[in-house]
Amino acid sequence: MTLNITHVTRNPITFCSAILAAIGWLMLFIGSCASGFKGVVWWIIIYELILIIGILYVLIKSTFPDYRLLILTSLAISITLLTQVIDTHLHVGQSSAKASAGGGILVVTMQFFWVIVFGSAPESWLHAVVYGLPSPSATPSGVKFYDKEGSMPLASSTSYSLSQHDSIHSSIAPSSHAIPYTDQQSHLQQQYQVYTPSPQIMPTDPGNNAIALHPYTANPDDQNELSFYKGEVLEILDRRGNWWQARKQDQTIGIVPSNYFTS
Repeated sequence: MTLNITHVTRNPITFCSAILAAIGWLMLFIGSCASGFKGVVWWIIIYELILIIGILYVLIKSTFPDYRLLILTSLAISITLLTQVIDTHLHVGQSSAKASAGGGILVVTMQFFWVIVFGSAPESWLHAVVYGLPSPSATPSGVKFYDKEGSMPLASSTSYSLSQHDSIHSSIAPSSHAIPYTDQQSHLQQQYQVYTPSPQIMPTDPGNNAIALHPYTANPDDQNELSFYKGEVLEILDRRGNWWQARKQDQTIGIVPSNYFTS
């Protein structure tokens, strides 16, 4: 999966919070250098740098759902450590130390904001606003927070399933070259057509089903994508990656964004 900076820049809330966090870290770093701090303070400063870069990297790579719990735990640790650093710097008389404390306050404020945003449920209003998801009453036009660049394409099993479905459907359809029916044969054929289950209503394993949290309109430039409405139940054939391979009730097979569904 390739890096795509637009995953951050196209969302003004996420982009502004990242810029403010970077500015705050620079103030914290420069102020600590000027004040001559030593010891564990520098471990905390490096930890903050790694955390900010890691969060941005995960967002740019569009793999945030895989590391959500790790990021929230790291943010909780960071807020605790930064609070101690801020308290220490505020009690130092040097102006550079106070500037460093100001940078720490800016960083910890953004981290509190990230905890609220990243910790909100996918179906919450805040999650939809920040991630750019559509409201329940609106129909999106291909907008999505997680891009599918580099994700797993439709596997060869998809083509096999489609051809297999066609062969099954053709096998149960009456032949156009059959010999003239007698009354008994016609009666048997009608019974066959009545009691043969249609592929469209064939039951599936409930454990493989997922419910759509939001409506989605497929990108017209990508024929592999599926459109669906909120609350629609799809059968998930492959759950690997951020784009799942799914099948609708009409037997259409394609890919859907995983963050739009709940099992």
